Amino acid sequence: MVNRRLSQVGLGIPRVQPTAVVSSSPAAADAEMFPAASALPLPAAEQTVQPASYSIQSFDGSDNLEQRFDELESEVEAPVRRLRVFFETGVLYNSNITLTPISRELAQSDGASFQAFANPDLDWKWIRTETTRMGPMFRGYFTANEQQFEQFNLASFQPGAFFERDFQLGQNEAIGRLEYIFANDFFDGDQVGDRHSATASLTLIRPDLDAIYGYVTVAQSDFNDDGIDPAATSLDGTTVTAGISRFFQTGWDRLPTYSLGIDLESADTEGADYRYQSVNLHGSTGWCISDRWKFIPTWGVGYRDYADFTGPVARDEFFWRLHGRLQYAVTDSLTLAMVAGHDRFASDNQDYDTERTEGGVVLTFTR
Repeated sequence: MVNRRLSQVGLGIPRVQPTAVVSSSPAAADAEMFPAASALPLPAAEQTVQPASYSIQSFDGSDNLEQRFDELESEVEAPVRRLRVFFETGVLYNSNITLTPISRELAQSDGASFQAFANPDLDWKWIRTETTRMGPMFRGYFTANEQQFEQFNLASFQPGAFFERDFQLGQNEAIGRLEYIFANDFFDGDQVGDRHSATASLTLIRPDLDAIYGYVTVAQSDFNDDGIDPAATSLDGTTVTAGISRFFQTGWDRLPTYSLGIDLESADTEGADYRYQSVNLHGSTGWCISDRWKFIPTWGVGYRDYADFTGPVARDEFFWRLHGRLQYAVTDSLTLAMVAGHDRFASDNQDYDTERTEGGVVLTFTR
């Protein structure tokens, strides 16, 4: 999934991210794990189905970074506004529709389809002082596919709550934040599983206006189906993700900022085939073509080590993504964009080797 947060889908992960769109990972930060292939329905035109690795947000944590700065931007532009709204919708052409945010286990070579999606992200500052904010929040990710793939229609409901506080840390302005999310995921109306996640983060605004963002997320996943052999195939378990990213100010009008980040992740699942450790790198930049036109390329690369995998051929994965977004600011709150991207998951084990290309039109509303 390609969205304004510049990535969208890879095992794990806030919207952060995705998958993710989808995120997560938040991905890296919202680490989301998904059920065994045996637990999911096959397409009507049944083809060879192979395991893969995918989730709601990007595998590299960039969704989490973009989400946090969406929140900060809203606070700076409208500090007295209690309600923050991010809503994104659009239509994409997806070359591998079975790699939906929740169908982490399915890869199908001829599963191409058009896909409509909606991605709301809201929070309400119920309590607000000069230095403190707290209240409820809601994130969601919803897709609708062509009729032959409607069993992969996703509904992910993610209510939660947050608390954040401003303070001074040396010469830096600092913002500490705690948030909790409960995610409940459905495939074509049938529940797949749920997930509890808690994130602690710290954002530093340096005197030169560069921003540094660090976070730690702990997520506990529980799926309705543990597969044929739970000791090998269960995705129930705990994922811990930590990352740090930096937004750099260049001082150039055409290229005002760019970002770089690194994330580490460890998934301790009950099923041995899904325990892994990973390292991920990601970056993005924004090219200001004119006052209203902007081009945003993003990239990510990572490696995931499945040391406990029980199969005869190792399933370790090297993955990369390259995405781009050409957007037009219709108003200060509304943007229209053309997006395209490619995700590659390379493994010596052919059951886990897969890729996907997407492109389409996206409408984003922020308030």
